[in-house]
Amino acid sequence: MKFIAELLLSLSTMASFACSSQAQSSRETDNLISFAKAYGYVKYFHPSTEADQVDWGWFSVYGSAQVLECQNKEDLLQTMQQIFEPISPTLIFCLTEPIFSIVYVSIANHTVLP
Repeated sequence: MKFIAELLLSLSTMASFACSSQAQSSRETDNLISFAKAYGYVKYFHPSTEADQVDWGWFSVYGSAQVLECQNKEDLLQTMQQIFEPISPTLIFCLTEPIFSIVYVSIANHTVLP
């Protein structure tokens, strides 16, 4: 039950931040979807000890603000790698599917594969 409450709180925080003063563009929506999927994967499934020490409510607001400023996929890729690096240092973001990967998070089509 706590899991569901935290997830709903995080998603509502991201949604309210995104809808604050103006309509979202398609790019902003795609950026938030990419962030939300990576956020959920890292918070609930990534096996790093750093992730246990994160204030996830604050991180969802911070990350949402960072990805909303990205103007293209390359910028989003760099931003996502930068904000998730301290929490999940083994996670790699890429625009295309790598030849070999243990963890694959695609920004291009919002796919997350463990």
